[in-house]
Order: sequence, then structure tokens, then C-alpha cells
Amino acid sequence: MVEGGMTCIKYLLFVFNFFFFLIGLALIICGAVIQAHFREYFDIIGSDFNSAAGLLIAVGCIIFIIGFFGCCGAVKENHCMVITFSVLLSVILVMEVAAAITAFHMQSDVREVVEKGLHKSLDKYDNATGTRKAWDLMQTKFHCCGVANGAVDWDGKLAGDLDYPKSCCANVAEKGCGKNTALAYKTDCVGAMSGFISSELLYIGLVGLFMAVLEVVGIVFACCLARSIKQGYENV
Repeated sequence: MVEGGMTCIKYLLFVFNFFFFLIGLALIICGAVIQAHFREYFDIIGSDFNSAAGLLIAVGCIIFIIGFFGCCGAVKENHCMVITFSVLLSVILVMEVAAAITAFHMQSDVREVVEKGLHKSLDKYDNATGTRKAWDLMQTKFHCCGVANGAVDWDGKLAGDLDYPKSCCANVAEKGCGKNTALAYKTDCVGAMSGFISSELLYIGLVGLFMAVLEVVGIVFACCLARSIKQGYENV
């Protein structure tokens, strides 16, 4: 039976695990939302940026299991469950640090990967429905056109009578949209898309680091409680 300051640690660990459940749910939602944002553009940029968000979802799911061991171990003062909790939490800590490092590292490669993907998908615009939808969504959402050079990037890429997709125009009903390059957005899509993905990766990295700090606190609490429980057993 733990006493004194360790009793406080016991209840702090229990409260910590309650918030741990909520944080696990938040991670799952966060990862799913980011994956949904990326999925819309997989056909034109590839799925390389999906790994960090997927890792967040995996961590969120595992946290529910870890929270169970933490809560039960704290309430029952079970040395084995508390130790299991601290070990699993340490594994999750490593995973989240890895996710954060991956997200920060990928930021330096974003523009190169995006530009390569966009160039490869230009020729598929007419023949692949997913590619066409992704391009139209991107150009409409980010008010951009082409890869890095604007509407001229579409020269010879469309099979119809248009020189560039109408999604490049602010007003698709305007006469000359699709033919007159003066009506197309001037912003290049590689810059707009790279900025969007970089901000998402930064968010993933910051969430991972924040969670890592909380988990260090949880590991310290668990180790202190486990030590106190063990000493209690030895004194009986």
C-alpha cells in the first residue's frame, strides 16, 4: 500500500491516464484529418507524405491500450501493470519522436517531391479521372495554375481545344477562359502546394514533440509509483 507523497503520485498517474485517453482520441482524429487532406492529392503528388500522419493514428490507437494498463495499475497498485505501462509508454515515446523527426526532415524535401509529382501527372490529366479531379481541386483551392511556370505548363497536355484547364480561371464562365492565359491564375501550384504540405508536416512534428513531453512526465510518475509499490511488498 503506497502512502504519503506516493499516494499523490498514484492519483496524479490516474488523472494523467484519463487525459491520455483523450489525447489518444485527439491523435487519431488529427492523423485522420491530415490523411484526408493528403489523400485528395495522392494522384498528383504521390503518397510519400502519408507516413507521418499514419504513425500518429497508430500511436493514438495504441494509447488506449496503454491507458488501460496505467489506470488499472495505479488504482490496484499492481507493480506488474505499472511497469508494463511505463515500458509501453517508452515505446510510444520513441515512435512519436520518430514521427516528429520524420515530419521535420520531410519539410526539406517537400518542394522537390511535389514538383516531380506534378510534372509526372500533367500528361495523365485527360486520361485519369482521379488525376483530373486532384488537379482541378488544387488549382481551384489554391488559386494556382500549372506546375512552376503558370498556364504555359499545360501547353500540349490537353487533348481538347483548351490550352489549359478552366480550373485555372477565377471565373470559369468568362469568355476566353482556357484559351487566354491572361485570365489564368499567376501563382504556380508547386509553391502553393509545397507551402500547404509543409504547414501540415510542421503541425505533425509539433504535436509529436508535445506528446513526447507529456509521456516523459507519465513515465517518471509510473516509475516512482512502481518503486513505491515494490518497496511496500518488500516491507510486508
